[in-house]
Amino acid sequence: APRLKALSNRFVLGEKEIIGGDCRITVTIEEDSLYHPKIQLRFFIDERLLSLYREDEGLAQRPYSNSYHKVEMYFDRLEWDMDEPVMKLSNLQAGDVNPVVLESFNFYRDERFDQLQGMDDSNVLYVLKKMWERSDHQEEFWIEEVAQYLRMELHQCKLLMMEMTIMGFVNYDLEEGRVKFEKRMFDYINARGGFIDYDIIRFVSVAEEENARLNLLNQDLELYGVRPILLSDSQKVVLFPAGGFMVLKEDRDFNFGGTIQAGRFDFMGRDFFFEYKNFRINMNTIDSMKFLVPSFEADEYGRRELVPIKNKLQDMTGELFIDKPNNKSSRAVFPEYPIFRSGNDSYVYWDDRRIFNGVYDRSRVYFHVEPFEIDSLDSFETEGLAFNGQFYSGDIFPMFEEDLKVMRDYSLGFIKTTPST
Repeated sequence: APRLKALSNRFVLGEKEIIGGDCRITVTIEEDSLYHPKIQLRFFIDERLLSLYREDEGLAQRPYSNSYHKVEMYFDRLEWDMDEPVMKLSNLQAGDVNPVVLESFNFYRDERFDQLQGMDDSNVLYVLKKMWERSDHQEEFWIEEVAQYLRMELHQCKLLMMEMTIMGFVNYDLEEGRVKFEKRMFDYINARGGFIDYDIIRFVSVAEEENARLNLLNQDLELYGVRPILLSDSQKVVLFPAGGFMVLKEDRDFNFGGTIQAGRFDFMGRDFFFEYKNFRINMNTIDSMKFLVPSFEADEYGRRELVPIKNKLQDMTGELFIDKPNNKSSRAVFPEYPIFRSGNDSYVYWDDRRIFNGVYDRSRVYFHVEPFEIDSLDSFETEGLAFNGQFYSGDIFPMFEEDLKVMRDYSLGFIKTTPST
């Protein structure tokens, strides 16, 4: 199968270049595709360079639909030097003004639903669904029928259907004058009613040159200049990709390094892998885990502020379970999430300057922490937190088993009566 297919009613064939207006574009990605209904195409014959451009009006404003990575993609320009196995994606105006945005196929936000609220407080999505039900689930309608049902002027209705086509709720074919209701319309109604799960995953890339590269050998989509990624607002899980770099894989899985904020915990490291289906992150190299705890004393209003712990757990692997896999929207409440499970031993050192001026050398004095699990990362009690393991003190004492807890000075430690010698 060809890697890229362009269909149009008009191509201009020149000696040096081929120009295609209003093309339907399909880029093949394994069994899937990257598709857009209205793109301007230029192919420079000698350079074997293909350039696609998405205009900012009408149907062209629709995002590209990517069924392999399962994201809608808002970007202006795709360039492919056909001697290279890579397509470069970017926007015309680079930087903050105009980020490239990718949204999960299952993305939903109340604000977007509310954009379609009419003056009379009825949402047009509900009205169209009622029309569909009354017609005995008809596939398509004439634009005149829709206007009549919505009690709108035909001209106004055409504008509205165009806008809803750009948003992906309907497909309005201007030439035929037909309107087809899309799956997304029903998904949005069901997400609003709490009947189906959804997610809030979007990737925002702010870059000076290219924002992304599609690798045609392994289908990886590399993203640059990526802003913090919110995976769950109710479980408070945010990712900060190091250097703004991440690699998107099939069905919204992705690789990244950097910092994961989960509730009151921060995990820093590299070689992290987010699994969309299981809604968890596998962390192969955690350099450090730091966290905040509610203060022991409440203030005069009964509030306990969050205080950072002075030392951190280091050199570990683990898994972070963000929420139940069928509850990515957190519409049901499972307070035990997020859950962190460490996969191997980890270590706590006392060589930080804030602890006795860092006199304890890490190669001699350290605590070896056994694998552990902590749940409710956003709401645990300070007193209830304990890490089981062994304390090594160089030659001062023999090794002994102990539980590491949060001390009154907000460092991890323990109190032990030493044997009298």
